[in-house]
Amino acid sequence: MSFGAHLKKIRKGNKVTQEELANAIGKHVTQIKRYESGSSEPNVTTFYEISKALNVSIEELLSYSTNQDSEIDSKLKESFKKLLELPENKKFSILDLLEAFINQNKK
Repeated sequence: MSFGAHLKKIRKGNKVTQEELANAIGKHVTQIKRYESGSSEPNVTTFYEISKALNVSIEELLSYSTNQDSEIDSKLKESFKKLLELPENKKFSILDLLEAFINQNKK
């Protein structure tokens, strides 16, 4: 299952419309449609906001693959769980660092 299909399944399971999710995370509904169709994926900050808006853990949002997780994927999921326990200001600092690292390595 793709991330988009998984997001749609969770959203519908929570009885949240695309419009409601878009408003909750400060995005246009078109962006939610892009996420669900697979034509776009959220950045780290938006991923976090989606998990909050749908009241699910980041791990649950990440668990859309039917394949066995690699060791590094499992470690990343564990780290995300630990990050959720940090104070809000620390979470945003970590998100900024992650986004900077990801953007730098997209090239």
